[in-house]
Amino acid sequence: LLSLRPGLAELACGDWEGLPRYLVKPNPGLLRSSWTDKPPNGESYQDAEPRVHSVIQELRRVPYSPVLVVGHAGINRVFLKLWLGLTSEEAIKIRCPHDAFFILDETGSVSTKWVNGEESHGLLYER
Repeated sequence: LLSLRPGLAELACGDWEGLPRYLVKPNPGLLRSSWTDKPPNGESYQDAEPRVHSVIQELRRVPYSPVLVVGHAGINRVFLKLWLGLTSEEAIKIRCPHDAFFILDETGSVSTKWVNGEESHGLLYER
């Protein structure tokens, strides 16, 4: 059963929407430097927490598993923070690569599977 959830839409970039990354953030790193940082007229990680929380509450009521949740890097950080009970400081460090996916279970265990077949355990953090 495929069902889109607006609560999992990527973080709004406000005035930065559609602009090349180098124009809004010339240096490498995250577009948002803290959990509360946001682009002009955009959304912070913290701003997205209520809508992601609603989706998580819905998922916790699903009577079957597994459930596949697909999101982009920013919203995935918010999802992982809330699902795993992480602090903002921990969650902002999570690297969300485009060639891997996280497998979460009810015990809080996290595995990362890469498209090349490799697997690791635990979250990936920026150094």
